[in-house]
Amino acid sequence: VLFRRERSIVPLLSYLKAFGEEGNCSCGLESLVYAAGVIKNITNDEQNQKALFRSGAASVFTNVIMKACSRAQAAELSRAGGSGGGVGRAPAVRPRPGSEADMFAQICVQGTGVLRNLAAASVKDAMEAPLVTALSLAMGPFQFHKELMLNIARIVSKLSQDEAGCYALSSDKALIRSSLRLLQLHQTDYPLSIRLAYMLGNLTTTYDSSRLLIGFKLGGLDALTMLLRTHASGTAGPGGAAIAPPPGEEGAQAAGEPTREDVVVKLLRVVANLGMHKDVGKHASGSPDLAQILLTILSRYTMETAEEVVLNAVAALTNLSFYDHPENVILERGTEFLPYMTGVLLSRNTEAVVETARAFGNLSRRESTRVQMLHHQGLEALCLLLGHANREVAFSVAGALVNLGADSEGAQVLAEYGAFSGLVEALEGALGGGGVAACSRLDARVANVCCQAMFNLLAHYPPGCEPLLTVSEKEALLLILKNAAAQPPSGDFGDGPALSLLDLVAGLAVRADPTLPDDLEPLDPPSTEQVPADAY
Repeated sequence: VLFRRERSIVPLLSYLKAFGEEGNCSCGLESLVYAAGVIKNITNDEQNQKALFRSGAASVFTNVIMKACSRAQAAELSRAGGSGGGVGRAPAVRPRPGSEADMFAQICVQGTGVLRNLAAASVKDAMEAPLVTALSLAMGPFQFHKELMLNIARIVSKLSQDEAGCYALSSDKALIRSSLRLLQLHQTDYPLSIRLAYMLGNLTTTYDSSRLLIGFKLGGLDALTMLLRTHASGTAGPGGAAIAPPPGEEGAQAAGEPTREDVVVKLLRVVANLGMHKDVGKHASGSPDLAQILLTILSRYTMETAEEVVLNAVAALTNLSFYDHPENVILERGTEFLPYMTGVLLSRNTEAVVETARAFGNLSRRESTRVQMLHHQGLEALCLLLGHANREVAFSVAGALVNLGADSEGAQVLAEYGAFSGLVEALEGALGGGGVAACSRLDARVANVCCQAMFNLLAHYPPGCEPLLTVSEKEALLLILKNAAAQPPSGDFGDGPALSLLDLVAGLAVRADPTLPDDLEPLDPPSTEQVPADAY
């Protein structure tokens, strides 16, 4: 607080501004490091942050970083005899301790520390300066400097949470390329890897162009596959070279520090997002390495041991299994994934249940997988989940049953597991009727997919088997379907499926309603005798 009261902030900024604009360092590089360090320390105060924004500190420090980068490159080129780099290129610098390049790197460390605090206070105000450009420039020449790269990773992860910051990051191709490179250079630096992967995950969540850029144009899919293989195995790096874990990793989880599993979570999220681009996803689904990595992760972790890992692995599996083409390795190996999915279906994590049900629906496109599903315990879980109160769960589960009821064997097995009655209840609930899964308004998507699954099941139900419906159940179902057909058509639900199902149900054979026998013996009245105190 005294720095602000004694008006010491502006002189410090003026000194740094002279270096950023003109390269003036007449008092020596060490004094610049100290000046930037002082400002970094005082930015923890909210009022100082406001004063710094008013004084244009964000622009001052972006200029300082860019000037330090250019001076460091020039110093290294001069020391190397003027060779290398070329026009417009930023040669990587591995600063020797105490060298001039190392001093410029230290200036950037303090400068990025200031910008990190300012961005945490207000991304909008920090973005008024060319912040992303400065960070991108520093990621090139100083990529071997771990402390500086960690500061930059903290800033970009923060910026990626903001709409304007996310757009600026997605527009800087060099920064994204450098981020992929840093993930490979600093594989055992978990705090750095988590933040960079988190940023890439945010970009690929928002922009389809970022999915294409990272997945194809910058070779990110291959890099991410390699990184996932490394972290999933935990033993080997590129070319099979052993990777020693950072000191103290064994107790990191207990101490709340980032772990290898945290990195895997963030990398899986990026891969799952890349799968949403039709070209990138189709290409990724044909990768045997990626399929094996997902299988290894799901076989190694459970929802009890690593919930986030499993959730993101299933999300990646779902997105990649969406593409039905002959080269899809995920679909070809679908039966191998089934044993590890039932536990996820039965978990309390609703998001994981939805993703797993969607994955079941995608995998059921292949006949070999479909046959295995009909004799797999996960099928019973799917049928039970039709009554889930969450609409997304019911929608995804009903979607998985559409393909499974597309032949006589599947229809018969589904009926044995109670899928038909579950679909009826889910349909009634989606139309606003009673039942466990009822909702207060029409859910057209759920109603539509329930009609499709029910139509397949009834159309392929073996005629020689006992009828599914009694007389009264058929009448009740016809009323439900007439209610569905009477709903106003929308983009998700028209009268087609319901009318087709109406015709099918109207022609179904039925069995008689159960009746009580006439010769039932009357029940004895309750005993009035007192139970002895020691009876139990």
